Amino acid sequence: MRQLLKFELKKIFSRRLVLVGILLLVCVNVSGFLSLNMADIKYEQELAGKYEGVLDDAKVQQMLIDFKPTKEQLQMWGGLSVAYVGTSFMQSAVHSRFARDDGSWNGKTVADVFGDEKIQVGYNEGWLNLSRILVRMALGLALLSIVMTAPVFAGEYEGVDNIILTSRFGRSKCILAKTGAAFAAPLLTAAVFAAGNLVAALAVFGTEGLDASVLFSSLSYNNYIPLNISCGTMLLYQAGLIFSGVIMTVGITLAVSAICRSQLTALIISALVFILPMLFSVMEKEPLFKLIGLLPVYHVQFSSLMSVAQISGKLLFAVWAFPAAAAAAIAGCLLGKRFFASHEVS
Repeated sequence: MRQLLKFELKKIFSRRLVLVGILLLVCVNVSGFLSLNMADIKYEQELAGKYEGVLDDAKVQQMLIDFKPTKEQLQMWGGLSVAYVGTSFMQSAVHSRFARDDGSWNGKTVADVFGDEKIQVGYNEGWLNLSRILVRMALGLALLSIVMTAPVFAGEYEGVDNIILTSRFGRSKCILAKTGAAFAAPLLTAAVFAAGNLVAALAVFGTEGLDASVLFSSLSYNNYIPLNISCGTMLLYQAGLIFSGVIMTVGITLAVSAICRSQLTALIISALVFILPMLFSVMEKEPLFKLIGLLPVYHVQFSSLMSVAQISGKLLFAVWAFPAAAAAAIAGCLLGKRFFASHEVS
């Protein structure tokens, strides 16, 4: 069985399209980190250190004083609201919530803006940037999973199925090895990329800001995830959803691969099943999204799924993605085996 599994894994990783996909994913991932400016990161971290701790009205007033624009700056900006100037993430965070266009206090308190939530101030900009890098990586991993999985059964209908299904263990161990490799290859690839991103992020950002709330962020991330969770918690959910998205994608693609008699057809249909839900104009607040949002494309684009209201005020709705992925994986394995093992061979 182990030899069969190794053989199937070797087949997957030896395909030229898979190797090209991995190379492209590496390039996209590396370019995301290369776009970061170390000098800006150091400045933002030092600035965030001045205001670390729980956000209160006194801290807001101090920020408004520290970031108050001069008359010359206001004239230079030509009436543009200070919230859109973005000299730093902290300046943007406070001005977008507590300031008028000229930078003066708008009269709102922390309670007015955030209610009873305790907002932990800290360097969250880098971790939010990492989150967006991971979204691109996760989307690429999901598509790569389709490329890896689509030929698993469909690729054998060109004649090899006769050999497999008429051999002693063709309908048992061979199919089990194919199924195991179909999940192992994408998950192993995802684990390598996830570990690489974690190591790179810790090298660039250290651990500073992992406890900072994602809510008090720059205007570009305003309402990115409208929940008061720390950056560390956000990234844990995102990592989990990357793997659940891969698992669900593989499960669906396995079933499609067994049904289709052509690798290209299986690839196209699986890609369409993955991408089409993005064309539905269903908002996160609509009841239907709680069903559509569990599809794999929303696992990788995790911010939409994370935006759904919490369950009983404690758990995030996103936790339902994990049993949904498991159910899709089991269904994909069972359907894949049934369709592949039961078709007639000459």
